[in-house]
Amino acid sequence: MGFLSKHSETGRIYQFHRCDRENYSVSRPSLSVSSKASSSPSSSSSKYIRSKETDNRRLQSLQEQSTNNPLMSLNLNLDSLAQIGAASRAQELLLRIQALYQEGYYEASPDVVSYNSVLKAWKEHDQPEKALELLESMMANEHPSGNDDTDNDNDDDDHYQQQQQYQTSLSSSVPTTVKVDVISLNTVVAAFANQGNYPKCIELLRKMQHEDRYPNPDTITYNIVLYSLARSSDRGTAGRAENLLKEMMQQNQEGDNTVSVDSTSFNTCIYAWSKEKDAYINTSGSSNNNGMQTTYSRDSLDAISSASANRALELLNIMEEVAEAGNVNVRPDVYSYTTTIQAFARCREPQQAQDVLRRMTAKGLQPSRITYTALMSAFAKAGDPERAYEILQDMISAWDGGNIPELQPDTVAFSSVIDGWAKVASVDRPDAATEALKLFIEMKRRGPSCQPNSQTYTSLITVMAKCGTEETCLRARELLQEMEDRYDHDNDDDSGGGETIRPTRIHYNAVLNAYAKSPFADKAVRAEMLLNIMKEHERYDCHPDNISYNSLLEACANAFGDPPTKANAVLIAVRTFKTIMSFVGKTTSNNNDLPSTTKKHNNTIVLISPTSTTFFFFAKVCRRHLALSPEKKKAALFKTLQLCRETGMLNHLVVRQVQTACQSEKEWNETAGELSKYMQWKDDFRKKCHNVPTEWTCNARR
Repeated sequence: MGFLSKHSETGRIYQFHRCDRENYSVSRPSLSVSSKASSSPSSSSSKYIRSKETDNRRLQSLQEQSTNNPLMSLNLNLDSLAQIGAASRAQELLLRIQALYQEGYYEASPDVVSYNSVLKAWKEHDQPEKALELLESMMANEHPSGNDDTDNDNDDDDHYQQQQQYQTSLSSSVPTTVKVDVISLNTVVAAFANQGNYPKCIELLRKMQHEDRYPNPDTITYNIVLYSLARSSDRGTAGRAENLLKEMMQQNQEGDNTVSVDSTSFNTCIYAWSKEKDAYINTSGSSNNNGMQTTYSRDSLDAISSASANRALELLNIMEEVAEAGNVNVRPDVYSYTTTIQAFARCREPQQAQDVLRRMTAKGLQPSRITYTALMSAFAKAGDPERAYEILQDMISAWDGGNIPELQPDTVAFSSVIDGWAKVASVDRPDAATEALKLFIEMKRRGPSCQPNSQTYTSLITVMAKCGTEETCLRARELLQEMEDRYDHDNDDDSGGGETIRPTRIHYNAVLNAYAKSPFADKAVRAEMLLNIMKEHERYDCHPDNISYNSLLEACANAFGDPPTKANAVLIAVRTFKTIMSFVGKTTSNNNDLPSTTKKHNNTIVLISPTSTTFFFFAKVCRRHLALSPEKKKAALFKTLQLCRETGMLNHLVVRQVQTACQSEKEWNETAGELSKYMQWKDDFRKKCHNVPTEWTCNARR
């Protein structure tokens, strides 16, 4: 992989290439930066991207030359090992050849290109610490300290001494003629960037700026650090990336021609802003340094997303202004506009996204499939699947007409529109199911590039569930079975080709949700049967989780019909509730001691435990289906509320179910128990919750 991995939303790939001492670049399709060209304008960045045919001719030429050139032969071998990530073998070969040279058995000593190939190998092997270790040994030999008498508190530490001995051995094997260059540093920085370790990337950048023994950073160095910030899931890294971009611009204005801002620099910052909302989503519900839980409402997240999208737009504006002023190295390209469109898609502002597309086409740029898919996603997320479908039709027409081959529709394009129907589907919008199914059938008809994947099925099953008819519920179950059949068929040859269609608990939970919302009187029975299938499933990722059990409780709560049907729903609900409650507090780090419904997979433990939703639906079961047995209803609600308090899950939804079940203040006092001391029958819990003990509500957001 290159220093910049595939962007999840755009499918664009950035790549870091180490070619030789004369030329290296950071590039992605239609976007490249060359160290030789960074200080002078270029009419087209694509001229720095070597074609595959050129690479093959160069490799053949080098191989012919290497017959009589041992150093070139060594470097070709090292580079081949680097390409396949065989870092240990590459370093072993390097040190072996160096030893042979020192003993007079090899004609040439490894040079900096040799060492950079091994650094690249460690980067490709995703071991930045090993790359840094080799780099430091190179620099230590280049700049010996001359002080062997330094005391160290760790002299008695065997591990420390072993590390010191290894470092000394490694340093002694590096010839003094090998001088680290900016390629060496950039390779190590890229290794850390691939892991999103931006603090280490920034640390190395500052050393390159301020310490004489380090080579000066160049444009590529900065762009790698920018990417490390863009890749991070920490809050505020987009702002830090933009500050670093401003630092680059300031240096260039001060006459530093080694650092020149280019479209890669801006595009990386735009990408960082486009995903800033994700950092807040990932940290919502976590505890800060003071132990307080940080949560963000949907409105707050939308505001953050909108501000981030507008910041991305401002950077795009700057790119256009600078390019119009004559700096074509900063001219925005398809990626610049597409990423900005994606930023507005995330905050559900499709008109802004549409405006960006108009600006793009006005500049003479041809939107790609990814551009149109981003625009479709913007309208779909905003609840306008009809407009998203119109854009898809434009793509299909352009592709079928043969005018714009780059616009061939694919699975993602169709799935975006189906997801739009999932956003608006409801009992009042039965057309959502019809339109989504039409798209689904069209996908299958159009061939391999448009075949439905697991995300397509998730959206389609969700559409069926939300429409809430018997027909759509049965269709949801059929779709799930279709997934299982296709997955089994595609994996019969053990090729793993069916992974894109692999059903998981997500799909099973979507069908459980369909049962819960369906008009079937026996929905609880149907849902329990499916849950039992999940329990016995041969694949771990289809086993039930909290959502599965809560969906079954919802089906029980919504059940209707004659008394036996309701009574059966109560029995199923009680069984389900007891199962969930039986695992309260049974956490463990030893996989051998895990309860039977606790699963560990890929070092992830899934523990079945109650949530506020669990208590809400069980209280609803008691309220609706025990109405003919007042004493049983009162006792069941009393116990439910007690357990809810003890587990810290009390919230206004649970309380509201109990209040609705009561007919008087007296009945409330008898049913609510301890809670009645803090609020009356008609009180709004949201206004009284600050009065109740905090341990009753401490887990209410789970």
